[in-house]
Amino acid sequence: VTPGTIVSFYEKAVTRFDGAEKISAGTVSEVTPTESTVELIAPKRQVILDDKAVIIAPDLGSLRLKVDLNVDAQKLTTAEKKVVDTLRGLLTPALPQEKRAVELVTARAGEPARWDVGLLKDKFANLVAKIPGASVDTFECSMPTAKDAEAVGPIGRPDRDVFFLAGRDFVPLRFCMETSFANQQAAAKRLETRLVQLAGLKSIYAIVNKRSALNGKIVVNPIRLIGDYSCVDSVLRFPTYRASVADIASGMHIFAPSEPVWFEVVNNSNKPVYVALLNIDPTSAVDVLSPRQRAEEADGVIIPAGGKRILPGDDCRTVNDQLSEAGALRASRTPGIDRFKFIFSTAQMDYDDFAHLKQPPLSGTRQGHGSLASSADWTTVETIFQINDTGE
Repeated sequence: VTPGTIVSFYEKAVTRFDGAEKISAGTVSEVTPTESTVELIAPKRQVILDDKAVIIAPDLGSLRLKVDLNVDAQKLTTAEKKVVDTLRGLLTPALPQEKRAVELVTARAGEPARWDVGLLKDKFANLVAKIPGASVDTFECSMPTAKDAEAVGPIGRPDRDVFFLAGRDFVPLRFCMETSFANQQAAAKRLETRLVQLAGLKSIYAIVNKRSALNGKIVVNPIRLIGDYSCVDSVLRFPTYRASVADIASGMHIFAPSEPVWFEVVNNSNKPVYVALLNIDPTSAVDVLSPRQRAEEADGVIIPAGGKRILPGDDCRTVNDQLSEAGALRASRTPGIDRFKFIFSTAQMDYDDFAHLKQPPLSGTRQGHGSLASSADWTTVETIFQINDTGE
């Protein structure tokens, strides 16, 4: 339980929570070793000691990423240690009550790793060998600034030292940075930015409500759009439509880079639901694909009970007979995992509720606040594409 955790309260006799009536929902505002304080949302009566409290999920952007900066401390040069010390200062809250997306941890000798992400150092050639499909000729590590890149010359030499981020399994994540930098502050800032982005991704992955009565009642079907498209009476048309079938072994849908797609969302529940669609592409960029920033979706996108809807939309617009806007999506241009996360709720949701989760590749911070904690029911569905490079 951490600040931001969503909690629901039920009658003592309730044993199945997916269809039971809640006394109240709420979010955890404060945590101590012995108790947690919950701010209630629209309670139907006073919550008493005999009631049941059920942990639902972390709220949007509330889950913190545990980071260990000392995993390879013995390998660092004096200059590299200064960068890590600067990074530690950037990630350390100024006040104890201040909440940060990243929590710094240090594992003691003999203890199991308590971190989600560690900062490591190795030779570039060794790093590339740990990344499936990568080679020293095609894979690159970044530099903190353009001046650093100019001073060092061509990047990617096998014998150069690099910082990289990895999970507890020590498998590299999608980021590395050469340690031949002149600007230590810029290097620390670059690392901080990447860690904050990873914290945001962890929060998005953790959004799930296993106790929702909507679970299993909303179906998402990716639809492949084949052939040359046209815009007829403001409706986007393709010669051929075909439902995508997930790969049996991986459960993923196999797409080519930039292949066009729609999502058909079917609501088999007896309640209308609002829907939001987030995309995490292979570069770890996050975008809000629905609701869109347009007048007709300002109050959210709703799917009626027993109804269906195409997302983001089958609409289109032309200017001087040229297509200028279309509701169809394209799979990522970059090979890798392209993840689409659908969030459904019986309460209204609009673009502003999720805009703070948007992140560009390799950078970005989270600002603002949205919340899934309410008296309404909500659930999520994930659809994952594997983007395979066809070589064309």
